[in-house]
Order: sequence, then C-alpha cells, then structure tokens
Amino acid sequence: MLPEQQTHKCRDKNCTKRFFFLAAKNLHEELAHGLAPTASLEEPKENIRDDLYKYSCSRLYVGLLLLNANDPVKEGDGDRLIRFYNIYTFIFRMNGNDKYAYICLRLKARELALMSPRDFHRLKWNRFVNNHGGRAQNISLDLRLEHINKVTKALIKSQGMQNLTDDVSKTFQKPLEAWKS
Repeated sequence: MLPEQQTHKCRDKNCTKRFFFLAAKNLHEELAHGLAPTASLEEPKENIRDDLYKYSCSRLYVGLLLLNANDPVKEGDGDRLIRFYNIYTFIFRMNGNDKYAYICLRLKARELALMSPRDFHRLKWNRFVNNHGGRAQNISLDLRLEHINKVTKALIKSQGMQNLTDDVSKTFQKPLEAWKS
C-alpha cells in the first residue's frame, strides 16, 4: 500500500479506494459515483514565492526576445531592429553588458540628436544584404564581411603564403570585388 500522503481517497463515503494520481481519482468519482471532479488536491495559496518559476519565465522571455532579433535581420526590417535595440538597451545594462548597452544607447543618441533624419534613415536601412535573392534571405553586413574575410584567408593559404602584408591582401581582394557587389 502507498503511504497516506501520496494517495487520494475517494470522496464517496462507501468507497474505500485510494488513487495515486488525482486524475484517476476524479475519473473514478465521476464514472462510479457521479461526483463532479475536483480541480486540485489543495486550495491555492496566495502568498507563495515561486522564485524558480519567475526565473524560468524571465529567462524564457529574454531568450525568445533574443531569438526574435534574427527575424528583422532576415526580413531586412530596420524599424523592428531599432525597436529591438531600444528594448535591449536596458536588458544589456541590467546584466552587466555595458559595452552592448553603450552601443544601443549611442544608436538612440544618433537617432534623436546626432544625425540628420536622412542619414539615420540610411543607417537604419543599410544594415542588411541579400546574397541569394528571395524573401527572408538577408544577412547582416557584419556577417557578410566575415564571410569575405574567410574566403580571402582561404585564398591566401591555398597559395602557400605565410606572411601577410597589405600588398598581398590587396592582390587577393581584387578578384573578390566583383563578388562583393
């Protein structure tokens, strides 16, 4: 027999059955005795501190918000990306990521005072590139530059050159100029 605190007794006076699962007890009471099922074993307490639940919810919220930042980049939506930076300015600061918070704050300062509306419009919409065409195929310009740097380094290594100078890198970047545009 199961311990007393782990079982649920049927509410009917004549029934002696005990159930491990509350759902099984409710089903038995409804089918065998015609009783309405109970919602839970005990009344909910109002002043329960559930720090783990709050932490999990906030962690999930921040993670989903961060994953949502990839969508404006893929779609090429500068307005949504600026809204994301406005929201994340405070989150970066609260988590001790001061450099990211500073960058977001600097972007907001450019929007409000430092740049003309025309220049800020160009800054906002000139952050993406679509190499393959089609919808939701954009990547950020920073990622594209990393791809170009990777190809350039691979070309230099394939030629067997160990020492990289400015002249050598310019020589290998000339064929990539057509690929960049």
